[in-house]
Amino acid sequence: MPTIGIITQPVAPGKKDAFDFNDYILEVNDNFVKWAGSKTVAIPFDISEEELVRMLDQINGVLLTGGSLTLIDEDGNQHPYYKTAKRVIEYSKMKKDEFGEDWPVLGICQGLEVISVYQAKDDIEALDKIVIYGENRPINWTNVESRFFKDFPDHLR
Repeated sequence: MPTIGIITQPVAPGKKDAFDFNDYILEVNDNFVKWAGSKTVAIPFDISEEELVRMLDQINGVLLTGGSLTLIDEDGNQHPYYKTAKRVIEYSKMKKDEFGEDWPVLGICQGLEVISVYQAKDDIEALDKIVIYGENRPINWTNVESRFFKDFPDHLR
């Protein structure tokens, strides 16, 4: 059975008083991997280089999950999570380049942002800034006469 690592997320500074731990993995991410037939192992977001390599040598891939971290701040400082994720991506590339071995890294939401910024050579501006909260967006339905909409009341169409 494959073992997949999941990099932990740090507990937000404002919530540290409410928890007895400094990092976590959401159960949904653990279940995502387990339901696919693999075991999971937590990779601390601030793990040392030596410990990380030792851990990666014993697992079969990594899931980079969603989150809301500032990966690289305005001064160019990289978050420890981002630094660890970069080392994981570099490990995956090394396995492919040197051994021809597929060693997968899956990025979902923030994890995909990590991969994108890494591929852009740490250029955080490679990500678009999109406001998704607090604004209404117009919807222009182009074909309200379709089978999908045929039973909708007129006032909804």
